Amino acid sequence: MKKTLNKILSISVICVYFGSCDSNKLGLISDFETEELVGWNSTGDLSLQSYKTELLPKNVEGFVGAGVLNTGHDHPEKMGTLTSPEFIINKKYINFLITGNRGYNAERDCNVRIVIDGEVVKFAPPTRFPLVEWGAIDLSEFEGKTAHFEVFDKSRKHFIIIDQISQSDELALGVEELSFKVSKKYLLFPVSKGGAQYRFRLEKEGDLSEQFVVEMKDGEPDYWAFKDLSNFQGKEIKLRTYSPTSVKGLDKIYLSNEVPDEDKFYKEKERPQFHFTSKTGWINDPNGLVYNKGVWHLMYQHNPYGVIGSLKHWGHAVSTNLVDWTENPSSLVPDDLGSNHSGGAVVDFNNSAGLQTGDDKTLVAFWTSAGHFSTPSSRFTQSISYSTDNGKTWRKYAGNPIIDFIAGRNRDPNVLWHEEAKIWVMSLYIDDNEYAIFNSNNLTDWILTDRIIMPAAECPDIFQLNLDGNSNNRKWIFWGGNGNYVVGDFDGKTFDIEGEAHKTHFGDYYAAMTYSNAPDNRIVQTAWLRKWPFPNTNFRMQMSISNDITLRTSPDGNPVLYSYPVKELESLRTDSFVQKNISLTQTPFIPDFKAELMDLNVIAEVKKNGVLKMKVRGEEIVYNRNENTISYKKEKIELLTDSDTQEFRILVDRASVEIFCNGGEKALFLAVGVDANNKIVEFTSEGAKSDLSKLEIFSLNSSWAKM
Repeated sequence: MKKTLNKILSISVICVYFGSCDSNKLGLISDFETEELVGWNSTGDLSLQSYKTELLPKNVEGFVGAGVLNTGHDHPEKMGTLTSPEFIINKKYINFLITGNRGYNAERDCNVRIVIDGEVVKFAPPTRFPLVEWGAIDLSEFEGKTAHFEVFDKSRKHFIIIDQISQSDELALGVEELSFKVSKKYLLFPVSKGGAQYRFRLEKEGDLSEQFVVEMKDGEPDYWAFKDLSNFQGKEIKLRTYSPTSVKGLDKIYLSNEVPDEDKFYKEKERPQFHFTSKTGWINDPNGLVYNKGVWHLMYQHNPYGVIGSLKHWGHAVSTNLVDWTENPSSLVPDDLGSNHSGGAVVDFNNSAGLQTGDDKTLVAFWTSAGHFSTPSSRFTQSISYSTDNGKTWRKYAGNPIIDFIAGRNRDPNVLWHEEAKIWVMSLYIDDNEYAIFNSNNLTDWILTDRIIMPAAECPDIFQLNLDGNSNNRKWIFWGGNGNYVVGDFDGKTFDIEGEAHKTHFGDYYAAMTYSNAPDNRIVQTAWLRKWPFPNTNFRMQMSISNDITLRTSPDGNPVLYSYPVKELESLRTDSFVQKNISLTQTPFIPDFKAELMDLNVIAEVKKNGVLKMKVRGEEIVYNRNENTISYKKEKIELLTDSDTQEFRILVDRASVEIFCNGGEKALFLAVGVDANNKIVEFTSEGAKSDLSKLEIFSLNSSWAKM
C-alpha cells in the first residue's frame, strides 16, 4: 500500500494557493482587511464594517489576515444583506473561505449569492460552524458578465462568516491531501459522531470520482466508514480536502481488505429485523425503485460515511422477494453537479435513450443534482444515470443535466411509460405545493406539459389502478411526499384532478415510491420511516415494509387507496397462536404466546360506547367505537368503516409498529423503540362489551438470518 500525506505549508493560505498576493492576479473581490467595506452596500441590521478575526471564538480556525465579514455569530438574530461592488466575471470560479449555518436546510435564508442584472443566478450555503472551509461557485457560463457578490442573511437563527472572496480558474482546496496506490478492497474513514464535518474530494487518476462528508476529530473513532474500491484496483487515487487548516483524524484513513467490526453488522440489538436498513450510515427516501428480470431494486438516499444527512449517495439493495435484501455498493455518488437527491428509475424497453449495448434492457435512473450541497455550488438540476447490466454497474449520462434549473429547489424526478399516449412522462416537484409534468420520446429531452397544485411537497409519483378490480374502470393517482394524493384522469400530458386530496398513510411514512415495472400489474410501495428511536447506533433510519396498493370505493363513495403488507412478508412467519370467540373485560386477556417480532391479525366486535385496548410490547393501541378512531402514541386516525366489526393487522419490529385497519383503508407507521423485555400482548375492553371474533399471532424470523 502506498499512502502519502501532502501538506501545503504557507504563511497565508490564499497567497500560496494562487501563487501570489497581488490582488489583481488573485482576482480578489474582497479580503476585508480594511475597517470599512468600501464600495459595499448593506440592508437591514448588517453594518459596513469588517469584523476582527482575533475576536472570533478560538475554535474558528483558518481565516486569513486581520478581518472577515461577519453577519453575527454572536447575534444571529441580525438580518440583512451585504452587496459587493460590481466586478466582471473573468474566471471559472469564485472561491471564498466560509463558515456559518448550524442547520442542514438553512440555505434557503442564509447563503452567499451571485447577482447579475438584479437576478440571483447562483448561490452557496455556508459550511457548519465552527468549521472553516473553502467554498466555491462555478461561474463559467457567465464569463464577461458584470456581477455583484451578495451575502444574504434573512435568518434569525443562522449567520455567515466569510473571507478571501476571489476569482480563479481553479478550485481553492485544503492544505492537506492523501495519495494512495490502491491494492486493497476498502478505504476506511474514522467516524466520530459530533466531530467536525469535513468535506472531501476523491479523485481517481486526476478525475473527480466522488464528493462526501465525514465527521472526524482527534482520538478513537466511534466506528469506521468504508469506501468499496473494487473498481479502483491498481489505480492512483487522491483524497483532497477543503480545509485551510489540518484535518483532525486525516492520518487515520487507510486501505484495508476488511472493515472493522463487519462481523457485527445486522446483529446489533437495535437493528430492525424485517425492515431494510443499511450496514452503516444514514438513509432516507427510497429512490429508483424498479423491478427487472426477477430482481427488485431498492435504491435510497444514503450517507455511507456517517449518521448525518449530509451529501447524499444512492444506496442500492436487491431482493428476489421484497423481504431478504443484499446491499450493494452505491449506485450514484455526488459530483461537481451536486448531491444525488431523490428520483425514480425505469426499464427502457424500447431503447428510447439509445443507451443499450447488449441483450439486457437498459435501466435508467433519474435524480436531482442538488448543487447547493457540493463544492462548487450550483442550482438544483435534473440528471440521469444508466445501467446496461441489470443494475450491477451504473454510469452517469455525459449530457447531464437533462433539465436545467426551473425554480425553488425543483427536485425528485420520477418517470413512467404512458402506454396509451406512447410517451415517457416525468413528474417533478417545483416548490411550495407545485408540481410539473414533462413528456419525452427519448428520456433525455423533456417538454413541460402541465403544472399541478396539491397539498403536498417533494417526491411525486404517478401510477394507474383498477377501481375495485375492474380493468374497464382505471384511475390515475398523483402522489405527494407527505402521503396526500389525488385521483383523476391522465392522458399523458394533462392530469385532471377529480375531487379532493385523500390520505391513507399516517405517522412516520414519508417520501413513498412505487416500483416501476412490477410484475402482474402490482403497485408495490415503500416509504422512509422518518424518525429513529436509537440515537447511538452506527446506522440510522429505516424503510417501511413493502405494501401492495389498491384502489377501492370507500364506504362514503370515494375512490381511495388501500395499503396492505405484501404477501411475501408471510414467508417470515414461524410459530403461531390462533383463538376464536374471545370475550373481553377490564381484566386483561393475555394469550399464552411470546415473541419479539410479531404479526398480529385481530377481528374485533366493538359495540357503541365501547373501547378496545390492545397492549403490544407494553404500549396501548386503542380503538374507540364512538369516535371510530384508532390511536397509538400521539397519533389518532379516523377510520372509514363505521361498523361494530373492525379488523387490524399489526406488525412489530425492534424499531417500529405498523397498523393496518380494515384491509388497509388506513395505515399507521411509527418508528418507535419497543420494550425489548416485554414480549406479550394484552387485550381489554372498557364501556360497552367488546369481543375478539378471531385472534392470530405469528412470530417472525429475521430477514437478516442469512447474513
